[in-house]
Amino acid sequence: MAKQYLNDEIANVTADTELDGKLLVVETKNFTFPHVNSGNHFYQIKKVDAEYAIYPMVLNADSTDYEPALEPAILTSGDDIFFYVRRDLAPYMDKKFQQKTLKDGEVKEQVLLAAFSAFAHSIYSMGNYNILLTDEVSFKSGDGAATSTTSTTKATTTSTTTSTAAQP
Repeated sequence: MAKQYLNDEIANVTADTELDGKLLVVETKNFTFPHVNSGNHFYQIKKVDAEYAIYPMVLNADSTDYEPALEPAILTSGDDIFFYVRRDLAPYMDKKFQQKTLKDGEVKEQVLLAAFSAFAHSIYSMGNYNILLTDEVSFKSGDGAATSTTSTTKATTTSTTTSTAAQP
């Protein structure tokens, strides 16, 4: 499966694009600030009727698999998209609530992904990151290790990433 960079793909998204169940992956490098660790940070898009929500993926109670968090990072209601970004003045001290109302001709799915891009850039802006749209993440049974294989089409480079979940 080829990596699809989110910011490159937003223009190709239409109202008919199937986003339900897709994973958004933010790749980060180590940074000394406590909540930014090296690796992949996963967010899953869920659709119920005509509304979307994007949830951070967290370890389940057994630390054997990932599941969506209880609260979404981004959600929609009608023509409104709700999310937050961190302020440039004090990026790690406060959040700025955002509400984007769709204008005539705007595609909800495109604006949803643009909102996620703004959210991710504000959360992970102190490290080196790329935002990717992926189809799936597979898990090995039993040991909680996550394995993901991707190919970078723009640079014709293939990479394989394996990360191990925290053990109880």
